[in-house]
Amino acid sequence: MLKITDQSLISFCALAFAAAFLLVNTQCKKDPLDDLDCGVDIFSFTSEITSMYPGTELTGPIVLRENLEDIGEAEIRQMIGIYLSTDALYTDSDREIVYTRGPLTVSEENADESTLEWNLVMPFDIEPGNYYLLARIQNQTWVCGTNGDDSVWVLPETASLPITILE
Repeated sequence: MLKITDQSLISFCALAFAAAFLLVNTQCKKDPLDDLDCGVDIFSFTSEITSMYPGTELTGPIVLRENLEDIGEAEIRQMIGIYLSTDALYTDSDREIVYTRGPLTVSEENADESTLEWNLVMPFDIEPGNYYLLARIQNQTWVCGTNGDDSVWVLPETASLPITILE
C-alpha cells in the first residue's frame, strides 16, 4: 500500500507547479517579431489610360507605403510584379507583364510613402475584353527592426486596375 505523507504531497505539488509554470511560460512567451509593425502596402496603382489596343504603351504610378528598416530603393523596386488577370484576384495562372521600373520618389510629407513610376507595352496577343492589371508584392523576407537580427515576411499585397482591351 502506498503511503502519502505531508512531505511527499508538498514535493508533488511543488513539482506540479514547476512543470505548469514552465509549460505556460514557454508556450505563452511572446515572439519579439509579433511586436514589429513591418510591411509594404500598395496605396494606389493607376494609369491615365484604361481602354487601349494591344501594343499600347501604358505608364503610371504605384504609390507604396512601407515601414521596414534597412530596405533600400533597389529592393522595393524589385519586389513588385505586374500581371494581367481576368479578375481582380491574383492566381498563379495570371500572366506576368514585363515592365520598366522608373524612378522611386520618396514623398516630402511622409518618409514612409514612395512612388514608383512604371511603363509597359500591352502585349499584342491579348484578346479584346475586360481585364485587370495587378500590381503585386510577392512574399519576401526582409530585415525588420531589432538591430537587424530578425526578419519577417512581407505579406503579399495586390492592387488592381480595371482595363479594357479594344478590338
